[in-house]
Amino acid sequence: MTGALPHDPALPQLAQALDARAMAPVFAAALGGMQVLACEVDRVKYRPQRNCSVAYRLRLGDPQGGREFEQRVAARFCSGGDSARRYRQASGRGTLASAAGPALTHLPALDMLAHWWPNDAKLDALRWLHDDAELGRRCLPEVVAALTGGRGQLIDHRTTLVQVVPELRVCARVELRFQREPGAAVSTQTLYAKADVERSGAATHAVMRSLADSPAQISGRLRTPHSLLWQASSGLHWQLAVPGRALQDAQPQIGPATSARVGDQLAALHATPVPAPQTTNVETLRAQVHQACALL
Repeated sequence: MTGALPHDPALPQLAQALDARAMAPVFAAALGGMQVLACEVDRVKYRPQRNCSVAYRLRLGDPQGGREFEQRVAARFCSGGDSARRYRQASGRGTLASAAGPALTHLPALDMLAHWWPNDAKLDALRWLHDDAELGRRCLPEVVAALTGGRGQLIDHRTTLVQVVPELRVCARVELRFQREPGAAVSTQTLYAKADVERSGAATHAVMRSLADSPAQISGRLRTPHSLLWQASSGLHWQLAVPGRALQDAQPQIGPATSARVGDQLAALHATPVPAPQTTNVETLRAQVHQACALL
């Protein structure tokens, strides 16, 4: 793997950054006794001659507590000592202790700054999804109210991370148990909470509500998730789970009948008008081309 890496004089630490086995002891040294049982490179974003962001998934073992758990770490490997500036900036924003202990790890020798989940350089919504008690106290009552018309009561919930793209977006599955009204039987509902750096949830909410009310959806030609709620305070966009099985889980391949149904859904989706937060014209496309040329 290392032999195929580009030669980048500005990032001489690139080979080590992308070698999970080499990074495992680096993270272990920051833990003070906790064991790194496994280290996996999850995502990479490389900016030639500038920096490289690498997301890791660690499997940690606590010798004293006798437990194992997953810890996500997002590290940026910089050039020219820029990690020191980023470290000062991140420390000033306030941090939270991770399940493993550290919040930030700054290693000048690697010109690296690492954020330990739920800390992130840009994505503040991670903190809501990390603290189940705070999520239940500050966010979920409004979610239950939207589900029940304002009469429901939260019983408990369970949160599972589905996708984390550091500095960009997060998606979590939240399984609710609630009563629709006092004294009623306990109901269950699975939802997805999504957030992104651009806080585009309000626009996404409007688009998905428009799709839900469209003739294509009402006639059954289109099936899109139901958008339940946009919470500006937390930056979380809530959607109801859609029953069924994901296409990526269909093995070994998708047959012609299923492919035809997917095609019909896509055709109905693209034929349905929705409110657009911004429009694309020729001038915008030309500007994008010039920006791409300048970057190249």
